[in-house]
Order: sequence, then structure tokens, then C-alpha cells
Amino acid sequence: MKPLPWSYSALDTHENCPKQYHHKYVLKDLPPEEKSPQQEWGTFVHQEFENYLSTKPTGANAADPTKSGYTLPVDLRIHQPYLDGLLQKGGQLWTERKVALGRKPFGPCSYFDRTGSVWWRGVIDCTVLELDEGRATIVDYKTGKKFDKWDQLAMNAVWVFLAEPKVNLINAQFYWTEDQTTSKKVWARGELDALVGLFLPKLGRFVNSFQTDTFTPKQSGLCGGWCPVKNCMFWREKNEGRRR
Repeated sequence: MKPLPWSYSALDTHENCPKQYHHKYVLKDLPPEEKSPQQEWGTFVHQEFENYLSTKPTGANAADPTKSGYTLPVDLRIHQPYLDGLLQKGGQLWTERKVALGRKPFGPCSYFDRTGSVWWRGVIDCTVLELDEGRATIVDYKTGKKFDKWDQLAMNAVWVFLAEPKVNLINAQFYWTEDQTTSKKVWARGELDALVGLFLPKLGRFVNSFQTDTFTPKQSGLCGGWCPVKNCMFWREKNEGRRR
């Protein structure tokens, strides 16, 4: 069986538990997921940031690409200085850009390609290309707890390097909305192979599951009621608290 196109979240699901991945992405026999309040908040923030960065100004500022024509909700205006900084870079700016890489040849392709050639799909929250300077900025907004996992941004950087041959340097950022700080890495074009290499161990296990048609369950702390695959040998009721 040929491996399905993967995304960061799909590969992460497979790494956590191949059986859950199989039910969610291959069999597609799980009930619809209900979004948590935290997930709903994250969706709202992403939409509002997109509105701010993509809405052109009117009136006296109509010709100024460094200005926004959108007013953020009161509780999000604390993030306006960061978003204005992205606008003021003055390059080509995209928001929530759907991107994909094809198998043969390995390179950018249509996100919605139906020919079976898509290898990877991703969404870049914000991309700013400054082609005259040979650089780009890619941003991933995070509304939850901080972490130090750069895989998702690394794969987005791979796409930018392959799609934009004039880009030689990428400034990759997480923007943490809880405290309005950023975490940054700078990658050069010469690191392209190393960025792809970050995924090879996980992709090896992913491809092997398809080639052998074996999606083995993996026990973890998430088996306790958080997993929707109830026919798994490791599934158990959620422990709501210790008995006294």
C-alpha cells in the first residue's frame, strides 16, 4: 500500500500511536472530534491574525502596504505591534498559505492535487518574502504552552527553499501569544538536506507501516480515555481522579 500524503500532525499521530493513525487517516472510522475551548481559541486567534494581515487599508493609507485596514478585537490588540512588524517588512506577504510537495519530481505542487503525487502538505501561518535581500520570514502562531520542537517550521522552510530559489536565508519563528514573545531559528539554503533529514527516522517508520500493513498500537499516558480508538487493547476509561 502506497503511503498517504503526510502532514506534521499526521506524522506526529503515527509516531505517538500507529493504530490511532490508521483509524484516523486510513480507515477514517472515528467519530468527529469535538474541539476543546483551547482549540476554539486557537482557531479564533489564527483567523483574527489573518484578517489583520490580509485586509488592505482604505482612505489616506490605501497605498501603504505596511498598514492594515482591520481592527483587532480588544482582547487581541496587545498583539498588534508584532503583526505590524510583519507588515512593515515590506515584502510579499501570505497568510495561512496551503503548501505541498510532490513525490516525483520532488518539489512544490498543488495542495489540492488529486493525481496521487502529493508527498507532504502543510499550512504556513505567515510568510514574508524579501526576494531582493534573498530572505524570508515564516511564522507559526502558538496559543498554548511553549515547547522546543521545530519540526513543523523546518518542513515549512524546506518548502520555501524549494519554491523560492532566490531565498537563501529563512528566519523561522514561533510567536507565543500567552506572553507575546518569539522563539527564532535561522536556516541557510545549505542546510536544506539537514532539514529534510530531521524527518527521515519518523518517515521510515511511517512508510514501513504502509509497506507491511502493520499499524501497531503503542501504549502511553494518552490511552486513558483521551484516545478515540476504543477497540484497542490499551484503551481504558479516563481516570477522573484518585479515590480517597
